[in-house]
Amino acid sequence: MKKTAAALLSAAVAFVAMPSHADVTKLEGGCEFRGGADCTGSCTNVSFDASCNIDLAVSCQGQCNVDADVSCTGSCGGSCEAQCNVKPAEFSCKGYCSTQCSGSCEAECSASTNGATSKADCKAKCDVGCRTECEGSCSATPPSADCKAKCSASCKGECRGKANIDCQVACQANGSASCVAKASADCNVNCSANGMIVCDGAVKEFVKTLEDAKAWISEHVTYSGDAQASCSGNECTASAEGSISCASVPGTSGGLFAASIASALAAFAFGRRKKA
Repeated sequence: MKKTAAALLSAAVAFVAMPSHADVTKLEGGCEFRGGADCTGSCTNVSFDASCNIDLAVSCQGQCNVDADVSCTGSCGGSCEAQCNVKPAEFSCKGYCSTQCSGSCEAECSASTNGATSKADCKAKCDVGCRTECEGSCSATPPSADCKAKCSASCKGECRGKANIDCQVACQANGSASCVAKASADCNVNCSANGMIVCDGAVKEFVKTLEDAKAWISEHVTYSGDAQASCSGNECTASAEGSISCASVPGTSGGLFAASIASALAAFAFGRRKKA
């Protein structure tokens, strides 16, 4: 079928008239920032379990406040400092703490899911409970601190996290259904003023801008001792910069409109010349 100039002109107009507010930007750890139409369009096909786990873990700290076991903090320090001393400047208090605490989730959730829907759900809630304790414990320890200070804060968070695993999982499980229902119902409203961060099909957070999304990812990236990267469950880890993928034209202007039409007509003219 022959393409006419009118058809090409129509296609060019349709191209530049695509929604200007739809965009997807890839972030570290296999995550994405979805804004505008891509945010609202995702409300029916994403999981809110992860974002609810994060919110509930914070609120559950009020009742899940068992102190760290002395034997745990006593045995933790030596191995932590040995790991830190390999590369002190790169050692992450929060990262090491989260990794060590979450290492107990497998055994804890194999023994009992504590009200979670499955072993995997239990582990996800356990992981985020550990991370929440570690973030709180390490927040006052700057990256420039020495290994002793970093490990003191890390061990405190790790051991408090382990001591409160059962409580955290049960508390999050208890509030999960109502939280997910509310998050799902509020999704379109949130998308009208925000975008969403999605990792592995799960909503992690609603943020206003791409820069806010990058800041959230930076805050929630955890580096292990060898700085390997991945994203799983409620924890995003990464070591390389992300790339940007535009789902549609981010905006239209007279220049873009004219260029698109000119390109379409030029293609048509070129085709005519070839046939002549």
